[in-house]
Amino acid sequence: MNSQLIKQTFVFLVKLAIAGGLLYWLFASDKLDFQSVLEESFNPYHILGLVVVLGSTAAAAFRWRYLLHLQGLSFSSAVVIRWTLIGEFFGLTLPGGAGTELSRAFYMLRNATNAKTAALSSIFLDRILAMTSLILMGFLSFLALLISSDTIDKTILVLGIVMGTVLLGTVLGFFLIGLRPVRKLIQKPLFENYRQVVDNIIVSYVSRKKILLKSFVLSFIAHSLILLAFFIATEILSTAVSWKELAITMPLVMISNILPITPAGIGVGETTAAFLFALFGVPNGGAIMLVARVWLVAVQLLGGVVYLFDRHEGEVE
Repeated sequence: MNSQLIKQTFVFLVKLAIAGGLLYWLFASDKLDFQSVLEESFNPYHILGLVVVLGSTAAAAFRWRYLLHLQGLSFSSAVVIRWTLIGEFFGLTLPGGAGTELSRAFYMLRNATNAKTAALSSIFLDRILAMTSLILMGFLSFLALLISSDTIDKTILVLGIVMGTVLLGTVLGFFLIGLRPVRKLIQKPLFENYRQVVDNIIVSYVSRKKILLKSFVLSFIAHSLILLAFFIATEILSTAVSWKELAITMPLVMISNILPITPAGIGVGETTAAFLFALFGVPNGGAIMLVARVWLVAVQLLGGVVYLFDRHEGEVE
């Protein structure tokens, strides 16, 4: 047990060192201007940015609640928001979004004892919807940029094509999984006593497309609010960035931010932002992400406060 703890601590420290190394490299190479961020520490727009990020977190919680409802699990809005905030807090401690998902899985296993597989499936689909809506936002912005620009950077062109391909594959996957022959193929590797359970879970999702669509709309709203947060960050830093440039950059930055490289994606998100914004001639992309990071971390710390005072079991209504 002690050796396992030592190993986990060592891995965490290594990833923390990577985060620190990335931030130092950005600072040393003048790709991240800490001074501009510090100078605007008391800008009143910070309050607006925090409120917007809180709104995005609430929209994500309601998206998850819809998916739980599709599996016959009816938790109150207050309970799901509480679990979502606590998940955000644990996202600070583990690389990428691992802490967030593990925390939510814990609450599902503890409070949905009669439908554990169905409850866990809601977390998996919630992540897919979140990623799909991010990619859709980026791809739509890419198309708008492609139509309105005479020339486009080759890197942006490649990224746009990749986003379009992934989006097409995801939509096709949703369509195919609704077909019984495809579901049977998916179930073959599973133990026999799990096959019917998995089939029922999939049918519960694909047969109620309106609620699934509402979940996707909530996901798009959540990420639109994050986009607004990035815009507020550019206003704080007095940086001129068009909505199209923001909308194609933000999704890619947020996706990089959940990669399991550093705790909470610290350093990775800033590096990605510095690189992508530079493609549009914006020199302080890392600072834009850093300002948004302050609000994201503030919400995560709020989740820590909620966790400290959390003494309630989530009850199915």
